[in-house]
Amino acid sequence: MTEKKTSKLTELQLSYSQSLSEQLAVISAGFLAVCEGLANDNTWQKMHYLVHNIAGSAGTFGYANLSIQAHLLENELVALVQKPRVLSQ
Repeated sequence: MTEKKTSKLTELQLSYSQSLSEQLAVISAGFLAVCEGLANDNTWQKMHYLVHNIAGSAGTFGYANLSIQAHLLENELVALVQKPRVLSQ
């Protein structure tokens, strides 16, 4: 691989890592809202959207385990949305 391509790939990985931190913060805030009973439909949709995107993209950028965990979390989110229930600590 040429140095230019390696540099571009490194740049993409760094950009992804930075956006990943932001996405995980939004997901965490969403789960906090759920636990506090403050979540609405938009909260659930946003969490699902972000988790779905992470599940599909994380492995490409070297986060294979995160991708697997995100897929599992996505399945749980779908189940919760289809059958709302109170979450306990």
